[in-house]
Amino acid sequence: IKYLAFLADYELLFDTALGMYDFELAKAVARNSQMDPKVYLPMLKRLRGLPEFESKYEVDIKLKNYQSALTHLYKSGMPEFDSERKVDFSEEHFNKCKSFIE
Repeated sequence: IKYLAFLADYELLFDTALGMYDFELAKAVARNSQMDPKVYLPMLKRLRGLPEFESKYEVDIKLKNYQSALTHLYKSGMPEFDSERKVDFSEEHFNKCKSFIE
């Protein structure tokens, strides 16, 4: 990882590891960089605690991969979100999103 950091920025490596949904690799990259553990450790812990497709959705939103985020949100079966992240989808909006994915 240290060798790769000479070739690429740590933030790029961290985002790439996140984009691969490999949270252990992301943690290793962050640990070997100047990233603040108070920032990345809680984020990675929260992502590991989520169901698979919901964590992928969260990563995609962070990385601005919106098409992939929409796909993962659909695959998650539209779980109930807590009050902080409540998503209001009308039936028409949901059907448009579904047709976009298919």
